[in-house]
Amino acid sequence: MEHNIYVYPNPTNGHFFIENKMPSEPLEVEVWDGVGRRVFTEKTKAVERSEFDVSHLVNGVYCLKIRVLDAFVTRRLILMK
Repeated sequence: MEHNIYVYPNPTNGHFFIENKMPSEPLEVEVWDGVGRRVFTEKTKAVERSEFDVSHLVNGVYCLKIRVLDAFVTRRLILMK
């Protein structure tokens, strides 16, 4: 499944997309900061491409955790405004 999830643009200026090449299931998206706090969470519908707005966060490197059913995909997300 990991090869079917794409996050772009990265680095982001606050808005990014997740493309799910197998859009039969919704995604649960979490963003975690460098000290382990969850700073953003959102659930999507079962679609191929979803847009997210994290422009309220400060510049930095975040951990992006994407859940589909019982599987997880993690990505590093860089925010530069």
